[in-house]
Amino acid sequence: MSVFETPICIPDLTDQIMKDSDTPAAVGSYATIFKCSWNSPSESSPVAVQVVKVRHDSDLASLSIKSEEWRQEIKVWGRLQSEHILPLLGLIYGYGPLPGLVSPWIGNGNLIQLLTRHHNILTRHERFRLVGGLAYDFTISKTKVG
Repeated sequence: MSVFETPICIPDLTDQIMKDSDTPAAVGSYATIFKCSWNSPSESSPVAVQVVKVRHDSDLASLSIKSEEWRQEIKVWGRLQSEHILPLLGLIYGYGPLPGLVSPWIGNGNLIQLLTRHHNILTRHERFRLVGGLAYDFTISKTKVG
């Protein structure tokens, strides 16, 4: 029995996603990111799979709590629509006790990598656009989704 109930509107892409490597593309304190290939019937596209970290010794009660938090995050992300936020393409199972989140792969890296590489050439307007995207994300993510 799974402790995770998949939101109905988010597709299960498990059978269409293949890891490019067992080595993560990025590792954070909250999640691990893998670069994968989405092999849809019409084409193959690079995607990122975000896998939430869960302690191996987690009991069923703490896993159930983490599962509910993860489900809420999926519901919020699935509803976000902004040029500043990557779409949630679907879920993938088998990378851990909770489903992984599938989004488009961005070859230029994340925001921190972008700022590190281009901090000297970004205009004030470009920096404000980046901050505007973060403000949108923060406002929406703090909204209760029922």
